[in-house]
Amino acid sequence: MYSSYSQSKIKNFVIVFFVFLTFCQPFGVGATQEQKNENKEIERSFSGVSASMFGEAAYEFNVPVDLLLSIAWTRSRMQPEVSVFGEYGVMQLPSSEPNLISEAALILGVDEETVKFGDRENIRGAAAILSQIAQQRNTDNTPMSIFDWYDVVVEFSAREDVFLAEEHAQEIFRVLR
Repeated sequence: MYSSYSQSKIKNFVIVFFVFLTFCQPFGVGATQEQKNENKEIERSFSGVSASMFGEAAYEFNVPVDLLLSIAWTRSRMQPEVSVFGEYGVMQLPSSEPNLISEAALILGVDEETVKFGDRENIRGAAAILSQIAQQRNTDNTPMSIFDWYDVVVEFSAREDVFLAEEHAQEIFRVLR
């Protein structure tokens, strides 16, 4: 099928594409009306998940947008679905122990169903939890470099098996490179 090199290129393209949409086009700066309509159509093609949702959550919770995009790509390939493991949305937040769905709902002040099935709240919930973990680990400030978030992602992976948590974090950071 695809070589790992091709898969890496595809992943990088998707991330660059979302970052472009997030930072260059959310307000239509410099775009004609036709371009704005095209951008809206492209965003709809990603199952209703728009790049601006990632940018807004990243800004609100001081989490790198690249990290959120990488997690979404790694966990769900940007598709807001329910997994066979009871993980929900584009960020695949688990509802089992640890229950990141209820934790995110509590932080955001919304009900669990909204975090499970609302794309924006699912992304915001993941960003809120990542930010909370970062604050607990680094009481002075949030991580500066994207790679300083590695331990936060290991904890966020919500895996009881340390090896699997590390493996998951490594996969996310491979996408970032």
